Amino acid sequence: MLASAVALAAAATASVRVRPGLARRLASTASSVAADGSVHVCASATPGGGGTAPLELRALQPALGARATGAVVAQQGDTIVHATCVVDEAPEEAVDFAPITVVYREKAFAAGKIARTFTRREFAGKENEILAARAIDRSLRPLFPEGLQNAVQIICTVWAADGRHDPEILAINAASAATALAKIPWDGPLGAARVTSLTDPSQRLLMEVENGAESDTRRPEQGAGDSLDRESTEICINSASPEHQDAARSWLNLTVAGTGASDKVVMLEGSARELSPEAMVAAVDYAQPEIQASVAAQMALVETVADAAPSARQEKFKVTSLNPSQEMRDLARKIAEELVHVIFTVPHKTKQERGKAQVAFWKVASERLKAVCASADFADAGDESMQNIALHDVLRDGIARAALGKTHGRPLRIDGRGTMELRPIDADVDVLPSAHGSAVFSRGGTQVVCTATVGPAKLQKAMHPTLGESRRTRAMLQYDFPPYSVNRTGRTSGMNRRMVGHGNLAERGVLPILAPVLHGEETYPFAIHIGSEVTSSDGSSSMATTSGASLALMDAGVPITRPAVGVSVGLFVDPDDASSFCTPVDILGLEDHFGGMDFKVCGTAQGLTALQVDIKRSFITKDMLRMALCRGHEAHIDLIDAMCSSAGMREPRPALKSNHWSIDRVHYPQDVLSHQDIDTLRDIEDSTDVYLELDEAARALTIFAPTHQRSASVRRILERKGFVA
Repeated sequence: MLASAVALAAAATASVRVRPGLARRLASTASSVAADGSVHVCASATPGGGGTAPLELRALQPALGARATGAVVAQQGDTIVHATCVVDEAPEEAVDFAPITVVYREKAFAAGKIARTFTRREFAGKENEILAARAIDRSLRPLFPEGLQNAVQIICTVWAADGRHDPEILAINAASAATALAKIPWDGPLGAARVTSLTDPSQRLLMEVENGAESDTRRPEQGAGDSLDRESTEICINSASPEHQDAARSWLNLTVAGTGASDKVVMLEGSARELSPEAMVAAVDYAQPEIQASVAAQMALVETVADAAPSARQEKFKVTSLNPSQEMRDLARKIAEELVHVIFTVPHKTKQERGKAQVAFWKVASERLKAVCASADFADAGDESMQNIALHDVLRDGIARAALGKTHGRPLRIDGRGTMELRPIDADVDVLPSAHGSAVFSRGGTQVVCTATVGPAKLQKAMHPTLGESRRTRAMLQYDFPPYSVNRTGRTSGMNRRMVGHGNLAERGVLPILAPVLHGEETYPFAIHIGSEVTSSDGSSSMATTSGASLALMDAGVPITRPAVGVSVGLFVDPDDASSFCTPVDILGLEDHFGGMDFKVCGTAQGLTALQVDIKRSFITKDMLRMALCRGHEAHIDLIDAMCSSAGMREPRPALKSNHWSIDRVHYPQDVLSHQDIDTLRDIEDSTDVYLELDEAARALTIFAPTHQRSASVRRILERKGFVA
């Protein structure tokens, strides 16, 4: 094991300075300096509850990743992740986004396997690796300085997996530690934890909050018989079990990242079986002890590295960030603030109108600012990039003040809506005659065409993860975002990271309403493929996909429990008072760009089914989280009513369409089918274009045919071949 390779021969407990309230979670730190001058450091922390192994972090220099700006090996149980953070010294040319790249790789040898590819080489870009990389990116990105221009690349590689501890969560913690060691300006470290449950955890979670879980009174060693100890409940922390991470099986699968402060959240994503907003907030609280344990270990690691190797205690690596001077900001506000106010005098209903308003603002404001700056004498007066950033911030602050009701006497959004007002909803079903189920869903300027296609269970999606066992799923969703949806040209082949991420979120939003169909007592005999093509985008296309998918499923006659929908909740914080904020629902693309977050919330009228937050500021508070979830759920109820009324469909179609699969079941007389019999059945499948499913226990064959006539024809063939008793 890797631990033996880095044993601390002359270990000594270090004096560690950690954040108040986190020291009690710190188990130990030790360091040693080898004969060759390399430094080996180990910091471990025990989580706040039982059931998981201690987290261990090692900075290995120069043995592993010595040339990287920051390198860490994280271990929990026998799961090991290596993470590096590298920062380019030379800044890139002015960019309007932080140039941060995250790569997550799962090596086949980590699970004792050889790659399944033809060449036996391992290729990057598997779906679960893309999703894990996006989660790491969303966790770390908010803590980088605004206007960062230096390229940052974070690579996380899974070296060993024990099947018990979640490597994706360990990778977030390892990436944070590597970034903290990189000596770059960053507001970390942060910790991450996954909370899962296969049964309804609502009551337990809410009781935890009432009993003061945040005070850490339930320490592992106390083991009170009547306490809700994590080892004795069905709520699991950082479980790598596929069942716990299956949105159709688990009641809760929530990933939380934070800086250790119990009232601050940096990243949140997950799925649930129609849980209440209050239960979701309680689940975030439940993850805090594990998050704080990780933060404690990382802070100890950074301090111990500096103590063990004084040369490591150096000034932070200087990066380039575009940050206008206060003089530039004051001047831009003086010139452009009134122009922002004028934008809101007339509601701009369409994306084209908003685009024209923005162009007019930039043209007038930039010309005025450039003219004034020509005679100014402060340092960045002649820097056009700084002028644009200052004007951008004026427009951002103006939109926030209007949404908070500080400029027009009432809360006002750029399209004239109120905080809880949805855009116009239009929906229709059965729009494609040959599809089993189809729907068009429009919300303002965002529109999607969704389809639901059912087929034999043998057409289910096969998944061969690098780590863990192969498995299959009978429900899948494919999300396509063609460039014409935003009036652009571009590539149309293959998939990109955005399409994978948005499709996965929409799929997690729909799977809970399919849970009884997929895993109930009366198993649905079909595989289900949901397709979504975004035909027009003006914000929240993934949430429109969840809504349209529900309609398509009902149109196909799939017995879902109830329709699920999705809505994006934004955040505007008062530039003059950080404690004042609002969370508008159903945000536009413009509000997403200038706002503080894009909180995607899926759910039914009964509760939440999926969520994911992209934060544009350093963190969101628990009050912001609670308000966003509650308002999202309220919006779901209004949206479901509007959508179902427009489409004229509130429950699954009772009778299947004529183009649905024809199913027939016959029993064969043989006790055991020979290899020749199996070959004969395969020949019948190929020649008739039907699917035959074998049930050896019942000695039966199920015929799936596209028409009733085809099914009857195949039955006659089976009778002639002696396969019908």
